[in-house]
Amino acid sequence: MAEIKARRLVHNGWQKLHDLTIAEQGESYSREVLEMRAAVCVLPHNPTKGVVTLVRQLRAGPLLLDEPFMLIEAPAGLIDGNDTAEETAIREVEEESGLRVRAIRKVGTFWVSPGAVTERLTLFLAQYDETDRVSAGGGVENEHENIEVIEMPLTEALRMVEIGEIVDMKTAFLLAELRTRE
Repeated sequence: MAEIKARRLVHNGWQKLHDLTIAEQGESYSREVLEMRAAVCVLPHNPTKGVVTLVRQLRAGPLLLDEPFMLIEAPAGLIDGNDTAEETAIREVEEESGLRVRAIRKVGTFWVSPGAVTERLTLFLAQYDETDRVSAGGGVENEHENIEVIEMPLTEALRMVEIGEIVDMKTAFLLAELRTRE
């Protein structure tokens, strides 16, 4: 059995970083864990037109590693307060893509990187049609999102995964899931 013997808060900012001492099978060792709130990711798709709506935005992780940092992704965001995953999913799609989706389907909830991060991600597929566009999207101004909205054929998005132009794992997973379900 494993247990946390000691914990030290290393950083308390937008996320929290903990240094844990874990005891397991008579040995102790240290692990740093990034504490993050639960999040959602939603792939909006228009089955009539055979298109998906994705967003392109700057991501700090690839930027830190001097990698291409403007990633194409499905809309996503952190769950706030007492909001449900579904409420957050609907809000994030509208903020980022300008679509007010109604038909939303939960795919599942998954650990993002359980070796070092507490974030759990709930994934959704959401249908829309042309009447569901309520704004240009682009994200919330004071959240420094600077989002570009991209509508493209599902076949093109799947091709972009295959050739390494879409490298976000949650988006690649949802695109593959949509292909198998539709």
